[in-house]
Amino acid sequence: MYFILCTLYFIRKVVSAVWAKLLPGLYEHFDAEASLPCVHPRPFLIVNNAADPRTPRAGVEAALRAVVSRLSGRAPPGEPPLQPPPLPPPGAARLNLGLALDVSVAAEPLPPDQWRRGHVVTPAMEEAIAAFLAHTVRDGHDTLPDQYGPAAAHLEVVAY
Repeated sequence: MYFILCTLYFIRKVVSAVWAKLLPGLYEHFDAEASLPCVHPRPFLIVNNAADPRTPRAGVEAALRAVVSRLSGRAPPGEPPLQPPPLPPPGAARLNLGLALDVSVAAEPLPPDQWRRGHVVTPAMEEAIAAFLAHTVRDGHDTLPDQYGPAAAHLEVVAY
């Protein structure tokens, strides 16, 4: 257990150092809650493996709830609200923000010692990314796609 904790600590330090070199200030001051609203109103899809203990589902969902709250004009305490988004066309996702979680390995993060099983990109995730890019980039749509490929049965997709 001590080895696992030391390894996780070391990985966190290395990741922090890499981000500090690549984009100074991003890691400390511009986490998901602050950076995701910058993408709005363009469509944005977050694809994650629900079994990944390195990006736990609860953390991803908490960041998205904060972003949705902020974009809807209900900012977290001490933060200014962003301009509320315009009304979407009928049938479109309200904020053009989607979350696709692959639950084929597990629906919740695996224990830290099994991170290699959860910290992977699955075929369903690849199909979701390809469908999103084809819909938005190739076809020029400014909404989230309705379909994410044949492997989408392994995905829990939520549109905000």
